[in-house]
Amino acid sequence: MNSKDCGIFAIAFAITLLCESKPDLVIYNIHNMRPHLLQLLVNKYIAHFPCNFTPIPINFHPRKLYDKNIIINNNCLNNEHIDYFHEMLKQLSTYKPYSTLYLQNTSKISQINENNKHIQILFQRGSTVGHFICTYYDTNTLFVYDSMNNKKLHSDVSTVIKKLHPYCFNEQRKPITFPTVQFQINATDCVGHFICTYYDTNTLFVYDSMNNKKLHSDVSTVIKKLHPYCFNEKRKPITFPTVQSQTNVTDCGVYSIAFAVTLFLGLSSK
Repeated sequence: MNSKDCGIFAIAFAITLLCESKPDLVIYNIHNMRPHLLQLLVNKYIAHFPCNFTPIPINFHPRKLYDKNIIINNNCLNNEHIDYFHEMLKQLSTYKPYSTLYLQNTSKISQINENNKHIQILFQRGSTVGHFICTYYDTNTLFVYDSMNNKKLHSDVSTVIKKLHPYCFNEQRKPITFPTVQFQINATDCVGHFICTYYDTNTLFVYDSMNNKKLHSDVSTVIKKLHPYCFNEKRKPITFPTVQSQTNVTDCGVYSIAFAVTLFLGLSSK
């Protein structure tokens, strides 16, 4: 699995809920998830993602557009993909999720009747591109399905949920639970990522425990201020040595410090 599949998983969780099952009981075929999503959107029907379920095809008449190349090229889904799926959900079921555009302005959000079930894909900001999750309210409990298995609400999500489901926060205090679901591997683009850079007066070295071989826009902005001679007419080189890869999604800070200490001690970080 790559680093940009939070939107894929959020949609998969929503379809599993639509099929009246629980995402925490399902193991998806990760290699077929993007082709399956593309097939659903192109052919305009809903079917469960490949796993131990029999697909349930449902026809759909679209009103929204989305960029197919983002799915094909293994990039992170955007609001258009999520809203396209939301529109499918509205037409093919009794669920009425809000558009992601409304979720950016909570004044346009109304409370979901506490006696109505509700599925909603939500977005939370990160230090890079952010992260999609899926929530499900079954009239008694709010379930938060997060492919990073974070067990608390991000402030962005909390703000929206307080508008959608205030009975989870007022005196009723209906429970919010975080089932453990299939994990999105190496999802640095969802939660942010630390790297270490080293300038030796001739070359700028970028040490990244994910071994990405290009500068993220956030990093590039900072480096252009720190080392403008790598971008002006001097064009001092920037190189990306291959280093030991982190084996989970939480240790980028540890590796960055380790790389810095290695450089400080005059050892090789390669």
